[in-house]
Amino acid sequence: MSDKKRPVGRPLGSSKLTDEVIECAWAYLKGGYKEQGNAVPSIAGLAFALGRSRECVYEWARKNENFSDILKAINTAQEMLLIDNTLTGEFNAPFAKLLMTKHGYTDKVDNTSSDGSLSPTVIKLVVPDE
Repeated sequence: MSDKKRPVGRPLGSSKLTDEVIECAWAYLKGGYKEQGNAVPSIAGLAFALGRSRECVYEWARKNENFSDILKAINTAQEMLLIDNTLTGEFNAPFAKLLMTKHGYTDKVDNTSSDGSLSPTVIKLVVPDE
């Protein structure tokens, strides 16, 4: 029996961003997410497909403009698919509404304008004396 210790963790270089990883990321965006069983592409789905953590994926995006573009494209595709599939009834509307907040959508109505000219006014009803 050998007394050699086995290395712990990933092999060195396994978390490097390579051309192959970038190719796989584009493939995920261009339909691989469906093959993986996802309804929409997501950063978490991409990380899963690449066998990495979301933190690793975000780190790659900070260091590599091409990979950053992939993450932006994933968010854009997700937004588009959420809108289209909710309008056609394929997605659950309340859940899609929740996901759309990530893309800046809200159902809150702001009745004021930036200059205050449209601020709500209080109307007092005056009942005449009898």
